[in-house]
Amino acid sequence: VRLKRAPDGTVSTATFIWNKSKMFADLEPEMGNVQGMYLIDEEGVQLGKDVRCTYVDGEPTKMTARFVMYGQQQWDRFMRFMERYSKSHNMGYSPPSAASAAALAAVAAPK
Repeated sequence: VRLKRAPDGTVSTATFIWNKSKMFADLEPEMGNVQGMYLIDEEGVQLGKDVRCTYVDGEPTKMTARFVMYGQQQWDRFMRFMERYSKSHNMGYSPPSAASAAALAAVAAPK
């Protein structure tokens, strides 16, 4: 998952990328097209509709889903979901180091 935030926090995106995942084996033609990415937990459902699939020789090889959040409240909700998901799937999150965050801020700052 790749996270991006506008410097003022008004818009954030989370991009999920799956390459040759075993989840593709579970897709059946009768299921129809992928309609979105549903992030479901005890707080409810978050829906991202920007989902794209790449096919090679008629077989899915890559899926990219982009989840857009507007404002601090949606960002906080997404981060709570990701924290719970990562714990339950033995995953982790590492924020960028102070040096890389400062470099990103310098690049993003208006001139």
